[in-house]
Amino acid sequence: EGAQLLARRAVWAIAQGRSDAAASVAMAFWFASQAAARALTRAVRTFGGYGLTLEYDVQLYYRRGKAAALPLGDPRGALLDVADRLWRGARSPLPDAGEVEIDFGFGAEAEAFGAAARRFFEENMTPALRAKAHHSTDGHDWEFHRKLAKAGYLYPDWPVEYGGQARSRYDVSALTRVFEEFNWTRVPIGTTNMGARMAMLFGSDALKREALPRFASGEALSCLGFSEPGAGSDVFGARTRAVKDGDDWIVNGQKMFTTGAHLSSYVLLLARTDPEAKKRDGLTLFLMPLDLPGVEIQAVHTMLDERTNITFYGDVRVPDRYRLGEVNRGIDVMAAALHLEHGGEGYHVSQQSLLRDATIWATTPKDGPGNNNAAPIESEEVRARLARVAVHTEVADLLCRRAVWAAVENVPGRAFGPMSKLFSTDSYLRDSADLLELAAPDSLLRSHDPLGHIELSGRHALGPTIYGGTSEVHRSIIAEQALGMPRTRN
Repeated sequence: EGAQLLARRAVWAIAQGRSDAAASVAMAFWFASQAAARALTRAVRTFGGYGLTLEYDVQLYYRRGKAAALPLGDPRGALLDVADRLWRGARSPLPDAGEVEIDFGFGAEAEAFGAAARRFFEENMTPALRAKAHHSTDGHDWEFHRKLAKAGYLYPDWPVEYGGQARSRYDVSALTRVFEEFNWTRVPIGTTNMGARMAMLFGSDALKREALPRFASGEALSCLGFSEPGAGSDVFGARTRAVKDGDDWIVNGQKMFTTGAHLSSYVLLLARTDPEAKKRDGLTLFLMPLDLPGVEIQAVHTMLDERTNITFYGDVRVPDRYRLGEVNRGIDVMAAALHLEHGGEGYHVSQQSLLRDATIWATTPKDGPGNNNAAPIESEEVRARLARVAVHTEVADLLCRRAVWAAVENVPGRAFGPMSKLFSTDSYLRDSADLLELAAPDSLLRSHDPLGHIELSGRHALGPTIYGGTSEVHRSIIAEQALGMPRTRN
């Protein structure tokens, strides 16, 4: 999938006269050579010993696929071409692409929206805010959050009736990249958006009147109460109980990884309302206030330089107006919520930021004895490895753009979101580890410069492979939805 998108992107870049068009060609060639080799190896192994015999055609595909990349020599040379064309000013003659109908941009309206948001950040990001900026909820600032709300940059895709501008996901994608440019966290915005969206779809009128205006104005946040100790990514293994008591529910249990609970006014809480029902049934969702008696929030700090929380619920009395959807039909609400969470957009931007800072490190002359004031990128090894990260970042970006496009245009493809999330997070994990080694030993120390970002990414990149469903869960979804394989999860 990634190789195909890269090839199409290269044609589009040539047609657009983009400065990175020649680099795109080299990217497409190298990545296709690697993708073909991996896919064909797995295909032969699927046949077992029969795949090795001359009687089965799969061995022909294997041999031809491997050989197709080799007439020009070692495909690694294409990686060096990527580096030279991106960072050393190398030029290469390009053909006329003719008329190309495909478009990999977000469109003029979205780009203008992103540009306006960039100006807003430049004008309003004070030195104090820049110093506070952080990828986690530690970077949240209530005053600036309310400014973002007033300017229309919190939830611009919400319906107008709920305080939004009814903007498209293209607009949101352009906006997301601006947040990442300024290292401003979108974690509280993302979790609040999920709770709010579920309220819009499944909430009572009373809940909508109470919560949605507070979210839209930037006065309140919501967090997610899905995971539990011992259940992990198996959200349907929830044991937190909600028992009906008149017009209220009595909630008892605990939730793990309720990131942002210490800042939030509400939690999107999954509770078991029928313990006798099947595992995926008997569940109900609530958008529950966190200031109710019986709620306790305890900090949990991670190696990712983030604070999350464990939340405890002891005989918490919750009015029924906070229930989402039908009783015991929480699976309907969860399906909608997980559809929002399983896209790769929010995860991919971290990879772009890592590449940006790694490029700054690689192109900056290095002081010290024996370095001759040379930049790391003068090394062929550095160029090849940095180019590999650039290719992976481009593929992740393209998979995310396709997922956004499919959602906007209602194109069938339930695996598009999981594909983009899986590739983005797995490649971010591998590439951050590779860059950490490449820049060693200077990458061992915490700092606020590009090397410090590489060090932090080496720790941070593990989290996204778990958040929003583990990589294993997403592989299972892709196998079922894209390849038609049997279901492997309970």
